Amino acid sequence: MSAVRPARPGRRRCAAVLLLAFALVPPGAVRAAPAPAAPDPGFGRDGRVLTDLAGTEDVQDLAVQADGRILTVGTRWAAGRPGDFAVVRHRPDGALDRGFGTGGAALADLGGDDVADGAAVQRDGRILVVGRSSGPGRGCCRFAVARLLPDGRPDPGFGTGGRVLAAFPGGTAEAHAVAVRPDGRIVVAGRAGPDFALLRLRADGTPDPGFGHGGRVVTAFPGGGATAYDLVLLPDGGVVAAGQSGFAAPEFAADFALARYRADGRLDPAFGTGGRVTTGTPAEDGIRGVALHPDGRLIAAGYAGPAEALLRFGPDGRPDPSFGPAARPAPAGSGPPSFSRAYDVAVGPAGRILTAGRTPAGFTVTRHRPDGRPSGRHTPPLPHGPYAEARAVTLLPDGTAYAAGLSGNDRALSRHFVPVAGAGRSLAPARAALPGAQVPGARAWGPPRAAPARGAPQRRGPAAAAPARDASSAAPGGPAPAAPAQDASSGAPAESPSTGVPAVVPVAAYAPGGAVSGSPVPGIEGWCRYALPGWLRERMGRTG
Repeated sequence: MSAVRPARPGRRRCAAVLLLAFALVPPGAVRAAPAPAAPDPGFGRDGRVLTDLAGTEDVQDLAVQADGRILTVGTRWAAGRPGDFAVVRHRPDGALDRGFGTGGAALADLGGDDVADGAAVQRDGRILVVGRSSGPGRGCCRFAVARLLPDGRPDPGFGTGGRVLAAFPGGTAEAHAVAVRPDGRIVVAGRAGPDFALLRLRADGTPDPGFGHGGRVVTAFPGGGATAYDLVLLPDGGVVAAGQSGFAAPEFAADFALARYRADGRLDPAFGTGGRVTTGTPAEDGIRGVALHPDGRLIAAGYAGPAEALLRFGPDGRPDPSFGPAARPAPAGSGPPSFSRAYDVAVGPAGRILTAGRTPAGFTVTRHRPDGRPSGRHTPPLPHGPYAEARAVTLLPDGTAYAAGLSGNDRALSRHFVPVAGAGRSLAPARAALPGAQVPGARAWGPPRAAPARGAPQRRGPAAAAPARDASSAAPGGPAPAAPAQDASSGAPAESPSTGVPAVVPVAAYAPGGAVSGSPVPGIEGWCRYALPGWLRERMGRTG
């Protein structure tokens, strides 16, 4: 018979202190960690915010400013009036920012029926919105670019009164996406007639003569019917535009289409065939969003017939057949009873992928593993249910994600959290690490500090675990974060497992499995010894 091991005194003390910790927590403070990418219940109402501008609305894009404020961008049609660009700004907690525009909304009238489709925020806080504009004497349509000051007023230093209207050969032109280069030049993508079209502007809104012909580039695809719905800037100054081609009579069986351009606007012959790539299924296919993976590959999201599609392309434009089978385009007729679409895609630093779109459930954010396999779908509780859809998604370096779209005739905005590989998770609001800002209401994510080297002197007591710092305040040149764990099935960074620390702990310094970052003692005993004392002092209002 084996002897019964006596309880360790440290664990008995830990149990007693833990009971005290639970007693100090006010009612309602204990809550379970949300599922990864699920709507954040601390944002707005049940993780979502609805906004009504008293008209017919459309939302196509969103952007997050350096201070954490969120912009949703689309169009507002008031009774008896043509459309106007409409930008709504929210504070980090989801409330309308009443200091922006009029009561939180800014409208831009470009002189006709104006429809907005894309947005970007410059480093100085100015806001770019692109789309199309038609009006008396100019027909339909032209590339339309508006720039707003940080407070929502038109920027008089851009174009004419804060707007630029650009015509293209071939008739109808419309812009769908915009990005800002590090040098301040502005790149816009869309279509002109049946072709991809790009426009590059200087910071003041004048065409950039160093790009294409007078700042414009038009690219034809076999079969015509081409539109660029999104673009991504490359580190070498090049641009990739993505959308569809072949959407023309009589079949309207469009294909996925991409084109890569050099910094001067010429097609890059090292990409696909002469700078172009087309691929697809027998059904109508299209790319609506594209993002650059940290390894240089392209992740594209859209649809294949009645089903959503997620694709990966190599730097040379070749489709990647190793991308998860669950994420490959579905053959025609194999989709769900009600069609699904992915309208946008975002890729995090560790390769995590989020798509936004619609499913039979409505407004949906889908999380994918780095190999393309879906790992969860999340639908915020919206009043219009299956008649709601997400049009845009963005994923910040700290794991905070926002999705925007429509619920009936209202703007819908939701917030989600995606674990950063190798990081522990805070279960209470903390200050997020956004560039140049500390955002209340966001949660801090980050890699755990490395454990002390074997043989190094160990400090005892609470001082052994330094408090987690915001990345925005970290000194440059500090220690590099620990490498993310690897997923054995794909060789990609693994999922962050749920922390084993009790859900009452409002700090962000835990490694997977419940160990305190930097603690030589794993599990609950390490938590009690190194983290709990400081947390209790904070709860009781004591210092030192």
